Amino acid sequence: MNLDLGILALIGNIFLWAVSGWLLARRVFRLKRRERLLAGFAVGLVTQNFLANLLAQAVDFPSAVWIASTLMAFVSLVWARPDDWRGLLAELKPALPQFLILFILTGLFMLTGRGLALFDDYQNLPVTSLLATGEVPPRFALDPGLRFGYHYFLLLEAAQFVRIGQVYPWNALDLVRSLVLALTMTLSGLWAWRLTRSRAAAALTGFFVAFAGGTRWLLLLLPKNLLEKISEQVTLMGTGAQTAPSLLEALTKPWVLEGAGPFPYPFAFVNGVNPPLVMALGGFGALPVLLLALLLLTGSRWKHWTGGILVTILFAALALTNEVLFGLLVSGALIVLIVSLIVRRKFAKTLWPWVMVAAAAGLLSLVQGGILTDVARGWFGGADQSASYFDVKFALLWPPELISSHLGRLSLGNMTQLLTALFEAGPLVLLLPPVFGLGLRYIRRRNWLEAVVTASALMSAIALMIYYSGELGLSATTRLYAGMFHVAALFAVPLGWLWLAKRGDGLRVGVSLAGMVAVLGGLVLFSVSLIAAPKPVYSYFITDMDVVMFKEHWNKLEPSARIFDPEAVRSVTVFGRYTRAFDSWYVPKPEWEALVAAPDPSALAAAGFDYVYFGSEYWDDLTPELQSRLGETCAALVDEVFGFRSPTDFRKDFRRLLDLRGCR
Repeated sequence: MNLDLGILALIGNIFLWAVSGWLLARRVFRLKRRERLLAGFAVGLVTQNFLANLLAQAVDFPSAVWIASTLMAFVSLVWARPDDWRGLLAELKPALPQFLILFILTGLFMLTGRGLALFDDYQNLPVTSLLATGEVPPRFALDPGLRFGYHYFLLLEAAQFVRIGQVYPWNALDLVRSLVLALTMTLSGLWAWRLTRSRAAAALTGFFVAFAGGTRWLLLLLPKNLLEKISEQVTLMGTGAQTAPSLLEALTKPWVLEGAGPFPYPFAFVNGVNPPLVMALGGFGALPVLLLALLLLTGSRWKHWTGGILVTILFAALALTNEVLFGLLVSGALIVLIVSLIVRRKFAKTLWPWVMVAAAAGLLSLVQGGILTDVARGWFGGADQSASYFDVKFALLWPPELISSHLGRLSLGNMTQLLTALFEAGPLVLLLPPVFGLGLRYIRRRNWLEAVVTASALMSAIALMIYYSGELGLSATTRLYAGMFHVAALFAVPLGWLWLAKRGDGLRVGVSLAGMVAVLGGLVLFSVSLIAAPKPVYSYFITDMDVVMFKEHWNKLEPSARIFDPEAVRSVTVFGRYTRAFDSWYVPKPEWEALVAAPDPSALAAAGFDYVYFGSEYWDDLTPELQSRLGETCAALVDEVFGFRSPTDFRKDFRRLLDLRGCR
């Protein structure tokens, strides 16, 4: 892998879509000068990734990436070329401090992210590796017989870094997550600056959006008797149950989870409902909030109808980033339409462009890939739903419940559990009534996009009466709440700033204290993440030896090759090839477990595996007889790498790749 040429190619590709996005945004949107460059950068990122996703389903992945960027450059130079080049250059000066902030924040988050392997690294790294080989949309990494309708938009951007820039998947994912989080903060600040005309409010908004979250730690301040009563009525689940048998005990313990840094996170400060955005280290990161902020900045500022094309792309990208938030926005649009008809008693003509945008984005969401596409194939295309990884099932709840991925089901009809739910959710819930009231004002003013965004928060709150009943488990319900918390975080500082402008010092102090309470958990968690910065890791299942194998063999084995690895996700990440090992990320196939216990080369070949990949720890656990079988002459050695078991364990280790095709 020629890293230098790859980085130059990646920089060139980014330059193409960034400049193109800037020219297109200033051509089709009425943006303030200070907003154009940064908003254009975000428009370019999203639009190029959207086009690359569609093209990659027809041509090879590198071609799709370059065609998408080149197409944007062509359109921007031919159609969006500015008449006043001096004016264009004049926009660079006010934007330079913004890009400096963006660069610093990206670097800061990258430093912390490289020391962590949290939240679905075992899922996102193999999917990123497969996407980079051209598997768009991807099938299930651990069983290619299953369709994998996943929200892979962020992972696709990381895959571009892998394929074009020849960056490792773990580094690419850290970098893209960091860039998106930093861009979310800066765009949120620009949105607040527009509303308040205050730089201070802009800075506070970016900070608040990143660090605000739930306040479980407030439970520590309750009287012991009350806390014991709460603990008796809370049934922990997921990593909460792994941390301690009861809430009372868990609050004073470190959070138990895989992939954390050298210093553990305190369980009292993490959250299972409203985690701060700095902990958005999963498959879509902060991208849903970035898209919300970008829509708020650009959506209602079309210069002409062509603005609707870019807004449609942003909405469709949201469907491939976070289908739940997309659905909440669609539901919010229906609420706005109904309320508008009630208030005005007629259909406003200015709604028609938005109806067309919603319809176009909806149609794109059915064909572009992801969960909505997979569901549509099952409902309308006659595809076998048993061949799909995901099942979409919901059921009604009464009385309403807040479901935490750590604390389990918290009934709002039980006063003790209601108190716990309020602490888990945090002060952002207090902003929901003002946000709903603001939505009514937006409807009266015909600010339709802003009205839809605020209405989506209402639909998210109504989701307290719904829970997810599919195979992903109860904890997947928490995604339904993201809408109200994201929207509240975006509007919190601007609303507070404008409301407090004519209020006394007492109220200002009180609101400031509430804001400090909201961000304390995020600051604590980010401080713990910083401790991991000096100790970068690949992931908890990737070592230096795997990195060497990645350099030599990634995407070089036969496209149809299937690899047997006792650490199944490892071989998919390292080689970019599927395996057949699990029915889900959590449930191994019985036949695969049998092969792990007795890895006879002929049996592996008969099961459809072409290669076997393993290390010394697995080898040492095998009996001499099984070692002898695995060393049979029919299993040809392709490559072998030696090293140590870990940076702190200097026992000899190795990685071996064997070709099993001669064993058939």
